[in-house]
Amino acid sequence: TIGFGNFTSYMERKIEQMFVDAIYPVLSKLDDLKQAAEQRQKNLETEFNDTDPHRILSTTRDCGVSFAAAITHVMEGVPDLKPVMTLEHELREFHSYHQTMGSPSFSLMPSEEFGT
Repeated sequence: TIGFGNFTSYMERKIEQMFVDAIYPVLSKLDDLKQAAEQRQKNLETEFNDTDPHRILSTTRDCGVSFAAAITHVMEGVPDLKPVMTLEHELREFHSYHQTMGSPSFSLMPSEEFGT
């Protein structure tokens, strides 16, 4: 027989060796995660320090003014732009197209109320 003392000694060494073999990849991954987190923190700190609130406000206002100027053209229409059609004409053409195509899954009326 091997003896309980020899068996426990062998198992202690074997478990210790298995633990040593398994711990390196875990520690390596933790080190990589730590470095990535530190780099992310450094980047965020730089971004925070380089961000000027007044510049953000100015840029936001410029975007709002630009959007307001553009939406005017959309809402009023651009004169002499061809082809020009009214919303009614466009909807009728849309309806006619889907009737011609026989779209079975497309309801031409959004609700029954529009049909009456």
